[in-house]
Amino acid sequence: MNWIKIVGSGLSGTTAMTLFSYLASEVEKEQFREPQLLGAMMAPSGPGWRRPKNQAYLSGGYLAHFAVGVLFVAGYDLLWQKHIGRPDAKNALLLGAVNGLVGAGVWRTVLALHPRPPRISVRRFLGHIILAHGVFGLAATETYRQMSRKHQV
Repeated sequence: MNWIKIVGSGLSGTTAMTLFSYLASEVEKEQFREPQLLGAMMAPSGPGWRRPKNQAYLSGGYLAHFAVGVLFVAGYDLLWQKHIGRPDAKNALLLGAVNGLVGAGVWRTVLALHPRPPRISVRRFLGHIILAHGVFGLAATETYRQMSRKHQV
């Protein structure tokens, strides 16, 4: 495993996904910002979603979000090293969709179990999560491919 390639690709994919989510939040007038939602759920607060007042909770939301992105790319790398698929656009979308379905399942569970879940449209958010992971898959895979090419030269 090349951890520099994995971390770089995970950070790139998560950054693209996060930017997509921030843009979608503005356009749709919905709360789709995963790091903010994670931070809000880490913070001890009253009922409903509130932007975390303590920067540590918001930072924790970003850290958790980016760490999961790196873990997803580590999974991609394991598959590709075993010659299961390859880093191309078709597989990027397939893996992104799988990650999106997994992510939607995790989010649904966390929101259901959290004592004070954010007040969001869960259905719209889960649909967004699946699309956003497609963006993640494409960006992470393209970064992985570019970093692989640089190592071959």
